[in-house]
Amino acid sequence: MEPSDSYSEWVGLENHLNYVYRKGEDLSKAEAFGLASFFNSALVDHYFRAISGNTQVNAAEIRTMPMPDQRKLARIGDEVQSAIDQGPQRIERIIGRILRLPELLIEQLCEVWQ
Repeated sequence: MEPSDSYSEWVGLENHLNYVYRKGEDLSKAEAFGLASFFNSALVDHYFRAISGNTQVNAAEIRTMPMPDQRKLARIGDEVQSAIDQGPQRIERIIGRILRLPELLIEQLCEVWQ
């Protein structure tokens, strides 16, 4: 979402919302799409369920979570933005390929969305 997409100059946020940012710089649109895709992937969902037993995520868990580097996040974001099919299985495949996950794991993650 771009600021120009809003019908209002104000935005309301929940009081325990986690923010991901780069200190002193803005995230590129590709990086923001990459982060959103990564955080909403079955891969990350399974990770959080394994370490905490649920999907409630706090800032400390985000800080310690293994993350793709900036370049990979931007590649994920670029590919997701340009994909004609932006369904969850397609996004899982984009993430899996860029992160070089085993093909079998990618297919298992895609099954979550069936």
